[in-house]
Amino acid sequence: MSSPTNAITVLHLTHWGRAAEAALTQHTQAQVFAVFQRSAYLETNDGLCCIGSDTLGEGPLNAWCQSMPPLTVGQTVQLDQVHTQRWPIAPWPTFAHPYFSRTLHALQQAAQGHRPNDGFGAWIEDPIHWRVPQAMHMAQVACDALQQWLSQPNVALHSIHALLGLGPGLTPSGDDLIGGVLCALHAVGETQRANHLAQHVLPLAETHTNRISRAHLACAAQGECRADLRSLLCALLQARTDFAALLAAVDQIGHTSGWDTLAGMVLVLHHYAQQRQEPAQQQQT
Repeated sequence: MSSPTNAITVLHLTHWGRAAEAALTQHTQAQVFAVFQRSAYLETNDGLCCIGSDTLGEGPLNAWCQSMPPLTVGQTVQLDQVHTQRWPIAPWPTFAHPYFSRTLHALQQAAQGHRPNDGFGAWIEDPIHWRVPQAMHMAQVACDALQQWLSQPNVALHSIHALLGLGPGLTPSGDDLIGGVLCALHAVGETQRANHLAQHVLPLAETHTNRISRAHLACAAQGECRADLRSLLCALLQARTDFAALLAAVDQIGHTSGWDTLAGMVLVLHHYAQQRQEPAQQQQT
């Protein structure tokens, strides 16, 4: 007879995102891949999933469980999926591009004093002429190429690899930047261009960054990101100017991950607002 200490832990899942569902739905068990203070990553043959309580927030890779027991890396857990529901995702709003200069100005004002000095967050202050920090100087060529590609689709993407895996953390800054670009391309209806970028970076990510970050990039390639980042992107698309609460939530995402992702989103929206010939009179309102 098995002792209680040898019993398999059962996780009663209540909600999940699309990628989490794809990773877990065909399995009754999963292995703990990584453990953090308030969450853990599970692994199956179909992918990764991040589990936690409802404080984890909604996201494509996330799944909530009724209670979060202590877990250890390598541990096998039992999955109870009987009552699990997928979070609904509303369509992207129409991009109010004639008003984006006003929106960007409001975002820049709200970010003052909050944006970290590390990473790519400073890019939102000058989406055209910003230069990478000296500590990340190896990424300048890649950043320049990314901007050129947004303006001229035929520009080669070969140098983009320098962004992958760039920076510390669970999801490095360069990966988050690319993830923001991918999501924003989907949001403005440029699915073909998003697919082109994804087809280039996802194979490179297999050797240039860690597995958890690759899983998040794969979600971004489908136009998916965590709910707080999606809410911020929707606010930008809708030409809203109330960014204080949205940025407070983004500030809690990793060391600089939220800001790095935001930088990629702003970069895309700025380019597409310019390409759609934003009226000069609206730029000053």
